[in-house]
Amino acid sequence: MATRIAKINANGRIHDDDSGDVFGGDEEEAYSFSKNVTLEQGGFSKSYEDSKTVDGEVRLTIKLEMQADATGIITASGVIELWEGPNWNMGGSKGIDATNIPQGEMKSVYDGQVDDNEGDWATVKLEIQNADGN
Repeated sequence: MATRIAKINANGRIHDDDSGDVFGGDEEEAYSFSKNVTLEQGGFSKSYEDSKTVDGEVRLTIKLEMQADATGIITASGVIELWEGPNWNMGGSKGIDATNIPQGEMKSVYDGQVDDNEGDWATVKLEIQNADGN
């Protein structure tokens, strides 16, 4: 069966606001995820999830669902979540609308910022390329 490869790349910065902690200072770190997910054309969908935690207190999680149709077009959708620890409550999220990515093309499926109500934030640039898997 023919396959497509969803080449996923995400990068940005995560900011942990500790202005309310007299003993702590704000932390900010850059992150980058890259992963290839093989999809069978006309086959079942596959999930992808990755995360990055800053200072043990703020975690960015990216969750995607992807599928390649019989003609090789990849459809991707998902959610980007910002979690606040140590009890890990979700502070903010942004949905990723279903995006069709034709063969040989790359699309930016999200480029923005996710904020929580504690002053924490993460910037996210998420791109997916539809590459030949054969």
